[in-house]
Amino acid sequence: MVHPLLRLQRLAARTPSGMPLRLPHHHQQQQSRYHRRLYHCSSSLSAGHNKWSKIRHKKGANDVNRARAHARAARAVEAASRRCRGDPDDVGLQSSLAAARAVRLPKDRIDRAVERGADPSARDGDKVYERARYDGMVSAGETRVAVIIEALTDSRNRTAASVRNIVTKKAGGGGGEMLPTGANDWLFERAGVVAVS
Repeated sequence: MVHPLLRLQRLAARTPSGMPLRLPHHHQQQQSRYHRRLYHCSSSLSAGHNKWSKIRHKKGANDVNRARAHARAARAVEAASRRCRGDPDDVGLQSSLAAARAVRLPKDRIDRAVERGADPSARDGDKVYERARYDGMVSAGETRVAVIIEALTDSRNRTAASVRNIVTKKAGGGGGEMLPTGANDWLFERAGVVAVS
């Protein structure tokens, strides 16, 4: 559809007289506004919407998720190796290694994580990750549910505060309580590990 001002301009260009027909002043202002708006719209529509941009953003998001999964798997391997002192026959270490291979963690990073856990002098950086366990009761409507929370952390105090906040204020609408470690042992039996992505 042609804007009426542009139609007027085309008619003015087609007049048989040699003198071009000049539009009134307010028509010229509207026409320049229309051209400005048309220019801005056309420039913004074509920016950042080509196929390569979509591929680049998708690859960037995938890379971030992969790096996060690799870091999580490496920390779990290091903590399991620290707990068993690098014993390759330990079931916990084997489970962590299987989880690391499932997210395609490179073999050299797996070896470095096992070595860091087994040998404290081989650690690089200041962060040392360890397992922490918390027991509690969470309200679920009229009833209460016993929970055991296991976490991998580099700061026990920060993790304890976060878990306490979730259990007592957020989970099940609040009203939960933390219990001493081992209080819920008689209610649970370890059957396996469920990985949720």
